[in-house]
Amino acid sequence: FFPTDFSPKKNHPEAQGSTLPEQWPISYADMQPYYEHAERLFRLRGSTDTCHPGLQTPHFLTPPPLCSATQELNDFFTDNGLHPYRLPQACEFVPGCQGCQGFLCPNNCKNDSVRICLLPAIEKYNACLLEECEVIKLESDQNSVTSVICDQHGKKIVLRGTTIILAAGALETPRLLLKSNTKQWPNGLANDSGLVGRNLMRHYVDLYALLPPSQQGHPGNLKELAFNDFYQFNGHKFGTVQSFGALPPPAVIIDGMEKDLRDEGRNGLAALFKIGKPLIRPVLKHIFSRRILFASIMEDLPYLDNRVTLSNTTHDRLSIQYKIRPHEQNRIQLFRDQLAKAFSANRFMLIKQAENNERIAHACGTCRFGLEPENSVLNMNNRAHGLENLYIVDSSFFPSSAGTNPSLTLAANALRVAEQIA
Repeated sequence: FFPTDFSPKKNHPEAQGSTLPEQWPISYADMQPYYEHAERLFRLRGSTDTCHPGLQTPHFLTPPPLCSATQELNDFFTDNGLHPYRLPQACEFVPGCQGCQGFLCPNNCKNDSVRICLLPAIEKYNACLLEECEVIKLESDQNSVTSVICDQHGKKIVLRGTTIILAAGALETPRLLLKSNTKQWPNGLANDSGLVGRNLMRHYVDLYALLPPSQQGHPGNLKELAFNDFYQFNGHKFGTVQSFGALPPPAVIIDGMEKDLRDEGRNGLAALFKIGKPLIRPVLKHIFSRRILFASIMEDLPYLDNRVTLSNTTHDRLSIQYKIRPHEQNRIQLFRDQLAKAFSANRFMLIKQAENNERIAHACGTCRFGLEPENSVLNMNNRAHGLENLYIVDSSFFPSSAGTNPSLTLAANALRVAEQIA
């Protein structure tokens, strides 16, 4: 995140009803050493964002050269007044690497948390991993978590520890807390504030398929460029634009398009679309084989009624409520307008996904941290208010979503909290 992200409310003065705080309970300066630690730990390769020249990254490793198609788009962006830079990636880029996205790395060169943190913890520091083991609930007394109840292949397992660290994600973490209600915690564990599950954010993401000037093909799933010219622009805060990588196979895209039509109530058009699938599939394959995808990632705002709750019909299941306010819809359109101008000399395709509530890969905010127990779930060190041994370190803790990928902030904050616990 950038320094301005830690003072979120001033970036959206016209937002009505949002629970944006004036400040995060910690500052960018507090996080900066942990950002640098995380960048070194995960061996990031990239370059400095020229829109933020004060944030130097001399410890970045050197990335491989841009592929020729991406280099053409880099030149196109620069010629049109934008400031592209190499997207930082935690990857070793061994021969044959295409920057895999969304699946396990076949070349063992993705520096993810499993490779960098989990495996060394198991191999060198006596950590233990329980496979195919589901946490069912947390048992507690008034002041602490006393045990973790799990199910492994139908067998009940009870785990105990002096410190419990929860990182199930911004959807599953609140579900687990709400399930773990007791007489002492009738509204859910750590939920005296009533905020567990509330303030859900997810980012508004659109895709832009850009055509390199030479219209040459590209090697595949590559994420190489980003720019932040519209992160804050003309009094508005939007977000970043970055390489997306590859879309799913055409058959998967077509199925998704048909489902979107049915969800919109356009059943007749969906039926015609289904009949035309054999003709549409090769057309899509041809279109996207020559284009490079970029994602616009725009900050969304927290609201109390955007939330995760337990299902009314099945207690163990979660229910998600998320509504886009007119203020946010207007911001989405303004961001699209600016990018349409920036890409006007390119025969780009806009794939609108921002309004699709199934796009929740960046879910966050459902157990926000803060200084006062009445308006936050966690304290500034991510410990649950009222519980002396429960820490939450996934994206639930965000009080605002910023306008960029959350991964580095999650890693940096985990290092910060680990230092506090140690």
